[in-house]
Amino acid sequence: MPFPSRLANTLLLSTCLLAPASVAADVSSRIYGGTDADQDDWRWMTGMNIFFPGGDGAFCGSQLLSTQWVLTAAHCLVLESGVSAEGVEFFYDAPFLGPTPPQDREFSEDIITHPDYVAADITRGNDIALVRVNNAPSLIIFPDLADADTVMQLESLPAARRDDAMTALGWGETSPVTSGISPSLQQVTLDYIPRAFCADFWQGLPMGPLPIDHLVCAGESTPPPSAPFGQDTCVGDSGGPLLVGTPDAPVIVGLTSFGSDRGCGLTDVPGVYTSTADLITWIETSTANPPGGIAPAALIDGAILIDTYHSQSPGSSLGEVPFSVGNNSQINPASLLSLTLFSVPGNTFSLALDGITCPAGECNLSAGNPRAPGSWSPGTVDISSASPGADSTVVFGLQLISEEEDYRSSNNRPVVQVYVTDKPDLDLQAPTFVRGFLSANEPQARLNVSVENLSRHQNAEDVFVELTL
Repeated sequence: MPFPSRLANTLLLSTCLLAPASVAADVSSRIYGGTDADQDDWRWMTGMNIFFPGGDGAFCGSQLLSTQWVLTAAHCLVLESGVSAEGVEFFYDAPFLGPTPPQDREFSEDIITHPDYVAADITRGNDIALVRVNNAPSLIIFPDLADADTVMQLESLPAARRDDAMTALGWGETSPVTSGISPSLQQVTLDYIPRAFCADFWQGLPMGPLPIDHLVCAGESTPPPSAPFGQDTCVGDSGGPLLVGTPDAPVIVGLTSFGSDRGCGLTDVPGVYTSTADLITWIETSTANPPGGIAPAALIDGAILIDTYHSQSPGSSLGEVPFSVGNNSQINPASLLSLTLFSVPGNTFSLALDGITCPAGECNLSAGNPRAPGSWSPGTVDISSASPGADSTVVFGLQLISEEEDYRSSNNRPVVQVYVTDKPDLDLQAPTFVRGFLSANEPQARLNVSVENLSRHQNAEDVFVELTL
């Protein structure tokens, strides 16, 4: 396996796509093996023009974490020579970057790059940066940042569930025969590559092994025939997200960082991404106490810890569902304001916190502020008044409001479902495409499939998987 002798010529994703603000109209409409993203799916995704001294410019991907902070890669804002960007221009809510620049734009000079990022060697990690903004749109959904448990779950997945587990977004190059950025935001599904395998692939780098505990990897070893150039992120996608979840609940696991000098879309080369879960402390510190006179706007992780899946047999009585609410941040204090219970009209569920019932299903939390990290209060939701029939579901939700903006807002609004049934709940996981191979001149294919019973009370017996060709 060849290794680069000069990183500047080898790490394609370590160099932002140098391009003017306008987008060439003759670029292919597809990222490497991806598809056009739906206009409403990823509204927090932002294009970023970068301005360097002397008039040089670049383009990268980035993402809104809140109305006040944009997250991207450090290498987008600091050249290998060490020259830093003078400012950036964001394109908000603009999945299509046509020849006419989007109207919703903002310029900022308030840039924070990780102090341990090494511009001359991107493989050392810490490829992350924040930019303070003032006029970003207030969206219904901002992405979550992954935590350590998310990465551990990805690492422990069987092969079948690692397949197409990740989604990458960007406006980067779309094939080896075109240049320039795509006018339409692209998305591509990729396999999660375990850290041990990724570290083995990248061993032998001039500066030593990858700091793999601060990185995650993804790639696609078996792209479908519709992706002749493979499936991958490429030049111009730098700083954009590698995520799990859906448009309704996106979780950013990584930021596009670097790949091989051999090109993009290679089936045997894992792309490398900055792990957001391992840099949460830096994000909290930088937003609460930013350097250089940048206005602070602390991000926190206020959270409701509750099991959102329950199941029980018909005829058994419903009771109380326990939870905890508090500050899940690593270092930033939080000012929690209120906790509200939502349920289907007609239900008479009740909400209690610290053993005290909250009137009208709403708890005032301000008396405990500011709450230190790791400060929690126990609570319950009493659903004993429900009388569900067989094969029915009881549903309720909770909503936590805080004074600060949150980098994991989905755990502020959990929806809990209680399934009342005497049946198991089987979950089948299998890839949607498998590339075959020849063995002794005979065509073969291997399909990794997993089946899990999600039910908490009902066993599943005589389970089998039927394959139809």
